[in-house]
Amino acid sequence: MFELLFLEVYRDMIDAKELLELRIYGALRKSKLSESDYCRLKNNITTIMYDFSINEIKNTEIVKASTNKTDELLEYFIMTKASEKMSRNSIDQYVRVVHQLCNLVHKELNEITKEDIRYFLIRYQQLYNIQDSTLDNKRRLLSSVFSLLYANERISKNPMSAIGCIKYKKVVKQPLKDDEIERIKLACAGNKRNIAIVTFFLETGVRVTELCNIKLCDIDFINHRCKVTGKGNKERIVYFTGKSYVMLHEYLKTRTDINLESIIYSGYNDVPLFACNRHGTKAMSKEGVEAMVRKLREPSGVARLHCHLFRATYATNLARKGVSIELIAKLLGHANLNSIDRYVLTGNDEVELALKRVGNLS
Repeated sequence: MFELLFLEVYRDMIDAKELLELRIYGALRKSKLSESDYCRLKNNITTIMYDFSINEIKNTEIVKASTNKTDELLEYFIMTKASEKMSRNSIDQYVRVVHQLCNLVHKELNEITKEDIRYFLIRYQQLYNIQDSTLDNKRRLLSSVFSLLYANERISKNPMSAIGCIKYKKVVKQPLKDDEIERIKLACAGNKRNIAIVTFFLETGVRVTELCNIKLCDIDFINHRCKVTGKGNKERIVYFTGKSYVMLHEYLKTRTDINLESIIYSGYNDVPLFACNRHGTKAMSKEGVEAMVRKLREPSGVARLHCHLFRATYATNLARKGVSIELIAKLLGHANLNSIDRYVLTGNDEVELALKRVGNLS
């Protein structure tokens, strides 16, 4: 009891290590330890912590806010978006930024004001040094959450109504150069699965989550095409060349869970295309693919490499070959053309003409 009382009264007068020790001792006091066991553990903790320096983390997203009302509102938001066929990964982005907001301002979601939003945007950028484009994406996500809750009378006010867009300079993703692509493939160092993934990314422009969800039955090896499920559970067909066919064939020969001949000629195998191991028991996760690609940075010398860069390279290569912006958008799985200029390194005039053709620009 003494430790807890000391913690509350003299918190501002002690350092982080002492604060942590007192919290641990207070927790031990609440447990059903004998006095001798308590003293022994306390002495051991004091001895172990002697050689460590500890800093207290304040005002970050690690601090948990009360979540009763917030969870209730988020559950409604999740159910609504799930009914609209929004993917789980997309929903998670909205949920994550709501928790970041509530934890930073220490309020429930229904208590958030416009001042809280402004503070969050400023403070979050200071804490994590994120770019303006990333910050505006957080603003956009929050705006969608509050707008939905307000429209459905779950909250009395929409604090985002007074928050404008965050201006930032749009930067076109620079596609990979031919020599960089060769170095990336060499960096796979004979790993047949990894080189098959890199080749498939470059030839189809699929998103990471789309690649992870591909089943063997989605692949048409004879006609060199593949069915993918994109955002909003929308299906589309992507196409690959003989290069991907060969790389996939070589990789699948290493798998022990499948009969390669039956896959090519029947396509009935409902198992993952890219698996965590050669036994094919589990599909690769989004995090697993991203980690694999990150590991290629150093040996390839392409420090800017990430999964989305393959998608940008695919789109730019199509544009350079004269493929229309409308068709590129369709192959990428975009519902409109407004975001194509982030991927395609081509003339702005061409993008504007395409937008006018479909009525997105007056």
